[in-house]
Amino acid sequence: MTYVDVRLPAVAGRFYPGDAAVLARDVAKYLGTPAPAPRLGLVAPHAGYMYSGGVAGKTFRRAKIPPQVVILAPNHTGRGVRVSVLAAGALRIPGADVPVDRGLVDRILAEVPGAQLDLRAHEREH
Repeated sequence: MTYVDVRLPAVAGRFYPGDAAVLARDVAKYLGTPAPAPRLGLVAPHAGYMYSGGVAGKTFRRAKIPPQVVILAPNHTGRGVRVSVLAAGALRIPGADVPVDRGLVDRILAEVPGAQLDLRAHEREH
């Protein structure tokens, strides 16, 4: 499997604004006044934020997000392998490219049974 430089957003402009400034304003509204504390993990809704932004904002405002995170998510489309790891150097969101830690990717591939690099499983996911 070959890495791509950047995994483009699949639903920007539909589930959330594609404009970085509008998205930043809206996320700040959902977050409110942060009171972060360290957390081992979070379970947060991920529907279009017009549906679940309030709950997600309350969840994330209470968490101190570390510089490195692992995002576990379902495969909504059924495309690709069952346990997929994003084969990209970065994940694009409106206004920024979030780098993917290749060292962590390599460790996940080595230690998680069945994990494989896969672009198909990620290309239409939100």
